[in-house]
Amino acid sequence: MNKFSRWSGDSAADFLDFPRSWVESVDAQGVIPMLTWNPTYIDKESCARYRSLCGYDLKKIAEGSYDDYIKKFAGEVKAAGIPIFLRTMHEANGDWYPWNVQKGSSRSSYIAAWRHIHDIFRETGANNVTWVWCPNVKRTSGATANVPLSSFYPGDDYVDWIGLDGYNRGTNMSFSAIFETSLKQVSSFSKKPIMIAELGTASFRSSTTRSNFLTKTYAIDLPKKFPQIRAILYFMNTKDVDLSRDVKSSKALAQAVSGGYYAGPHLANIVDAKIEPLRHEDAISVLTPPHPEGVVRVTVTNSSGEAVVASQTFTYRDPAAEIARLVGTSALAAVGFLILLAVASFIPMVRRRAEKIMEWTSVNPRGGTLCD
Repeated sequence: MNKFSRWSGDSAADFLDFPRSWVESVDAQGVIPMLTWNPTYIDKESCARYRSLCGYDLKKIAEGSYDDYIKKFAGEVKAAGIPIFLRTMHEANGDWYPWNVQKGSSRSSYIAAWRHIHDIFRETGANNVTWVWCPNVKRTSGATANVPLSSFYPGDDYVDWIGLDGYNRGTNMSFSAIFETSLKQVSSFSKKPIMIAELGTASFRSSTTRSNFLTKTYAIDLPKKFPQIRAILYFMNTKDVDLSRDVKSSKALAQAVSGGYYAGPHLANIVDAKIEPLRHEDAISVLTPPHPEGVVRVTVTNSSGEAVVASQTFTYRDPAAEIARLVGTSALAAVGFLILLAVASFIPMVRRRAEKIMEWTSVNPRGGTLCD
């Protein structure tokens, strides 16, 4: 769940606190908050070009002019102790935000400012922050066309996830047409996990067109064409992409995400307070034979061989026990043979089921979300 937050309110000196109550309310639902936190304040007269948002100078941020505020904010994040995604200075390759990198000289300032903010959080001990660097998708024309995404990337040491924002607006585009070029670009310079941080489809399209876009995106494109995308957020904040009044599209989206590929809003890996994607390579490495109490114990390891779930249980009705009850104790040898056959056939069945469940089951007892 995403919330937009500025550094300041109605003046450059009106610094805002970390929205702890909102973060706590989201966390209480078992959902991971994402805070889009940007160095801006409101001034309708001076900054009409940027929708009334005035930006703090990137060079001054990097030089330390706002360190007191950043340290205070980072301390509040740390004190909350809740893992969050932090997305800052997003869509910088566009020309609609004051931190944009349209001029080549501004790209070094952007990177320096990002790294400085990141370093302050690290020095403060706010390790519950997972950093999301998020450009807008690259278009064939307009503001984003001539800005290589790699030119303002802060670097793998300063980024945990890469996000992309893109919308089906103006033309009836497919998910592939919107995102594929940008996905190829970011994959060429980083192997960080990828999320779609903003996705929407315009309401002036017919309900059928919108529902078809959502069905194809969620049921076909994401699971079959773009498995490298590990999280997605549908953007409901603006009228043109809000689905709340479009029953057909809402149902199409609900149906498209119900096939078992998506983890839902309560699942995530959280390792040392960092939010990590549910890994496709996470696999069941140990499946012991059925225990007398009717429980199969499963140990899951990640790609490094570390146990991430000590013991996950699945109750079942033991078919061997059912056979034994029917045959009776007088045919002990036969029952023993049947038990061996039953167990031999049962373990693969449970393993397949467990693999399906565990692939998208949280390895974090607190819960969390990668989808919203």
